[in-house]
Amino acid sequence: MKRRKITHDDGVAAIIRVVSAQNVDDIDEQDIQLVCRYLLQELEISAEGASVEVRIPPYGAIQCIQGSNHRRGTPPNVVEMPPMVWIKVATGQIDFLDHISSGDIYGSGEHFASVANFLPIVPLCSLKSL
Repeated sequence: MKRRKITHDDGVAAIIRVVSAQNVDDIDEQDIQLVCRYLLQELEISAEGASVEVRIPPYGAIQCIQGSNHRRGTPPNVVEMPPMVWIKVATGQIDFLDHISSGDIYGSGEHFASVANFLPIVPLCSLKSL
């Protein structure tokens, strides 16, 4: 079942609400879900392909990056991280490659690091003018 597309305005508004919260406990769970899904959606568009699977449990997973397509089972190239780490990486608050070594981001396969070429997706600095 295909999920509905999240509009740019809805996605950006949710990003602003999430990143401007004083602490994680103040963030609405639905906003976290919306932001995660919106950022995955935008990555899927900008990094078209199916050689790397990006997983943000429990909110979603996409396949992206040109290369050999994956069809069944566990893909050879996987990136997985918690929702708040994903939001920080995708908005440029933290660096993807720096956080792989911290253990916050799991990556496998020879192409998983190529996701870094498409990050940040929605730089926080671009939202400051809104």
